[in-house]
Amino acid sequence: MESYTVSEISKKYGISTRMLRYYEQCGLIASQKRDGASVSVGLGSADAVRAAFDVLKEGGGIGAAPESNFFCECYCEVRDKFGVNWIMMYH
Repeated sequence: MESYTVSEISKKYGISTRMLRYYEQCGLIASQKRDGASVSVGLGSADAVRAAFDVLKEGGGIGAAPESNFFCECYCEVRDKFGVNWIMMYH
């Protein structure tokens, strides 16, 4: 399964690598590669989770639609059109 570098994500979504690193430094996003080739991302708002979900689900598949649960305000799982599994949340 494919993984993406910060540079590739920057080009794909039009966000500078510097800005992505800044968001990570501020705690607005966090990413890590996990077993099973999933990317786990913490976003800055529930709206950001829903917006990212809407973009990534196009041509891919839905694991869990964005919703509130016992451990965070908004959580979802989606596989993008490249086969990358994303886990996104906002606490």
